[in-house]
Amino acid sequence: MVITETNLEGCFIIEPAVFNNERGIFFESFNQKIFEEKTGLKVNFIQDNQLISQRGALRGLHLQKGEFAQSKLVRVIKGRVLDVAVDLREDSKTFGHYFSIELTSENNKQLFIPRGFAHGFSVLEDDTIFAYKCDNYYHKEAESGIVYNDKDLNIDWKLNEQDVVLVEKDAKLKSFKEFSKNIEKTTKIVLTYGTFDLLHYGHIEILKRASKLGDKLIVGLSTDEFNKVKGKECKIQYAKRKEFLEAIEYIDLVIPESNWEQKVEDVINTNADIFVMGDDWTGKFDFLKKYCEVVYLPRTIDISTTKLKSAFNKKM
Repeated sequence: MVITETNLEGCFIIEPAVFNNERGIFFESFNQKIFEEKTGLKVNFIQDNQLISQRGALRGLHLQKGEFAQSKLVRVIKGRVLDVAVDLREDSKTFGHYFSIELTSENNKQLFIPRGFAHGFSVLEDDTIFAYKCDNYYHKEAESGIVYNDKDLNIDWKLNEQDVVLVEKDAKLKSFKEFSKNIEKTTKIVLTYGTFDLLHYGHIEILKRASKLGDKLIVGLSTDEFNKVKGKECKIQYAKRKEFLEAIEYIDLVIPESNWEQKVEDVINTNADIFVMGDDWTGKFDFLKKYCEVVYLPRTIDISTTKLKSAFNKKM
């Protein structure tokens, strides 16, 4: 079972190991022990729900407030949905950000959504069967939410507007501004990426300078699998590199970088105001200027991971 944290702290993608033979397909959809070990969270699920919907159905964005708040673990048994989680935790670094993912009966992915999030999904295939676990019971008086087509969140539900099937209750949900009217959000967010293998002074300097461009710094860290795609051999594995970065005072959040194409989605999902890279990448990310400001910072002179590895190999 592979468990990966999203750009929203505490929100995880869960991918089970699938076994296929002449008898059919088997996978373990949930394992409490593995979940707790890999996420550091203790969640006691007490209710399972299941529903069947046709293409175009859209449910959300829902949450329960206060003592009736719910964590959810959602998956698709048959069909396909776009699942969306919105961070509404007032003290969260990613308040007002969302994460979306396609859950299908083919990819068997699940999404864990912690308490304090709004949740919704759009149905992309007929006869879709959607199932989810909750760690708290339904309580009508605690219901709240945000309307699905809120202009500030600007979520792409992968449906044409005329195809959306919505119940009246969901059509009357609050806007994000109404929901958060007592919270001023003036934070400027900076986003950067890197492998950060053999963490050194040059890394620290560029991260420090990047952090000074805004109020919060988010770092996209190359996964071990992505490094193989790039032809890079890391001395230090992803989990340890992530731990090192999280210990640096200038960094507020570390998210996984799994492919070349995710940057536009990350800029949108993190509400990034500034995208930063070293000046050796000058011009390569100008396509992001339609979404945010793009800045190329000069590298620290006479130090790089390549030089450190070369010096290390010579000594060996």
